Amino acid sequence: MKRTAVAAIWALGWLACSTQNVPPPAQIQGTNGLALVGHLIFITSTETNEVKVLDVGGTVRDFVRAPNPLEPLSIPVVDRPIELARDINYDGSGAEIVGPYVYARGQSAAAISIIGSDPATQLVELQRVLTSGMVTAMAARGPGGASTNSTLYLATADSPRCQLDAGQCPPEQVTRATLWAVAVPPPDSHGRLPVPVTPAPVTVFNTTIASIVVMPNAPELAIATRTLPVDGGQSQVGGRTLIFNPQTNTVVRELPFPSSVRQLVTNPRVDVATSPDDQRPVPVPAGALLYGILDEASCGASTACPAVLAVQTDAGVPDGGIPDGGLLANDSTEQPMLPFNYGAALPMTISLSKLALVPVPNPTPADGRGTYIAMRQSLIGYVPTSNGSIYLFDAVALQPLNVGGVIDGGPLGAGYFSADGGARFFVAGPQDIASQIGKARDEGIVISYQGFIPGLQGLTGADGGSAFPFPVSFADRPRIQDTVVLSGTGCADYLDTGSGLVVSEIDAGVLFTDGGVPPGCSLSTYSVRAGGNFPYVVVGSFTGYMGRTGPNMSFSYPGAYWWRPCPPSTLMCSPPDNPQLRFGFGDGDPAIQRDWFYSIQVAANNFPEFVELDTSGALFGTIEIRFPTNVVNVTTLPDGGALDRFYVSYPSGNSVIEYDPSHVMPNTNTVSGVARFN
Repeated sequence: MKRTAVAAIWALGWLACSTQNVPPPAQIQGTNGLALVGHLIFITSTETNEVKVLDVGGTVRDFVRAPNPLEPLSIPVVDRPIELARDINYDGSGAEIVGPYVYARGQSAAAISIIGSDPATQLVELQRVLTSGMVTAMAARGPGGASTNSTLYLATADSPRCQLDAGQCPPEQVTRATLWAVAVPPPDSHGRLPVPVTPAPVTVFNTTIASIVVMPNAPELAIATRTLPVDGGQSQVGGRTLIFNPQTNTVVRELPFPSSVRQLVTNPRVDVATSPDDQRPVPVPAGALLYGILDEASCGASTACPAVLAVQTDAGVPDGGIPDGGLLANDSTEQPMLPFNYGAALPMTISLSKLALVPVPNPTPADGRGTYIAMRQSLIGYVPTSNGSIYLFDAVALQPLNVGGVIDGGPLGAGYFSADGGARFFVAGPQDIASQIGKARDEGIVISYQGFIPGLQGLTGADGGSAFPFPVSFADRPRIQDTVVLSGTGCADYLDTGSGLVVSEIDAGVLFTDGGVPPGCSLSTYSVRAGGNFPYVVVGSFTGYMGRTGPNMSFSYPGAYWWRPCPPSTLMCSPPDNPQLRFGFGDGDPAIQRDWFYSIQVAANNFPEFVELDTSGALFGTIEIRFPTNVVNVTTLPDGGALDRFYVSYPSGNSVIEYDPSHVMPNTNTVSGVARFN
């Protein structure tokens, strides 16, 4: 018992060394929204209709205290706050400037709270903006140029001016939205708003508005619209993404996202290297890219969904309209980016951070620094997902961060097996095997002798003679001297090597054989096995049919990049256009029999980086901290000090978790480098 207690105390001491001292709980209930202003993180407490403030500027991060220092400060706001927004503007270089106010909108609320962010004189709700309908999106431009005002933009969902249930609503009136602008003056000497603020209508959309972003090119906004189906849900949700000028009330251009988007963000100016060999900085202008989460209710068949992707903001829609799949921004290979997908998990939000410190594979793990080291990247995107993971991507190269740490696939080996799977002594088959990272999949590849040809199995439609039709879409697969094997009552089993009806001619999707269906065979289906000079069929467990080969031949399957192996924070990358799989085939085994096979195991080495909190109870007991929703990253503090922590909201656990990228172990349930604020 004593030994157990000592071990527990030692473990607690270790955790204390890897994390900070955690302040008393602030009793937050519903950590749905986060906003970073200077060294203050504003946090929604949805269930208690308030906002709490975490001060990360001190040695010990703590909640801002109320006048009674035993209690955390509470800022009462609109009912059920779920989202926060900051004043954002850009200086002449394109760097972000955060303004004086934070804004809170509530779930289905027809109001927005304006919160002062000055810790000396404010941290209160300064005023509440009342609206004509439920607020669906908001963004704010901070003071800049000749204007000392902040401008809050908000969208409200308007009720249809018709009778939907009676079938009298034309499509353009089922979903409508009003875009409003609110001029918010600077605070007076007491930190309060000197006059009441009132929203003014800008324009009306015949859709709802899902997201608004203030763009660096003032006064432009990026607006994502969402149109609901009017046929009872039989059709897809639609929508457009626009660059809009609220001063002239005009659409500047439509952006070529492949479908409607439920959240938008844009980039500040960043300086990146051209290549790993040329580290001279090249600027990426602020607002050059617009990143979005595709609305999973509106994705077409051409784009895997849900997905995160980006478009260039100077790219309009071509005359023929937006093509299937959209016109996506080019990644560092100068090819349209590949959308970021996270399986069945839903991306919740996107946030970006300049010069973020992130764990990356150590290229020399024997140097004593461990498997991973923390390195600063030009611009990192954080995507919390519904499966509990927070994925990271390079927002300049438009590539996932890959913790595989492999430059090329390296040499591969093969095994040799009999039809029942028993291992055999290797006889010269595939050799000098290589795969191309970025094209290779995690799969087993089987090279079977006289194997069945995929797509030519279980066929029907034979006339009972020597003609056997097959799908013309697979016209490149059969060859002269292949064999047709029959299945049905009274038919042979065709297990012997070379048995079957030998193909003597191929014409217009029909195989002709030497001899037809034998007497006594009541044909049900037929299949084709490889034969002749190309008796080996190459099939990947993921890729499927890859081709055929034979003794003393070279085999190559071109494949296509499904991720691109490029270094992070660089603009130019040219991965080699090598085949997905290539090998030379030796003399082969002269004693080989039908269905004996060679096997190659290929690894993709693609491990998109994520961090995930250990939820086994080792850290925070049985608290359900499983559903991340928002991320803010803090690199430097207003006083010039460095912090390098990122903070993630978990409404399911009423918590905000601090991650230290210098101690977090990626792609596993992390137990180190974390602290909980609740």
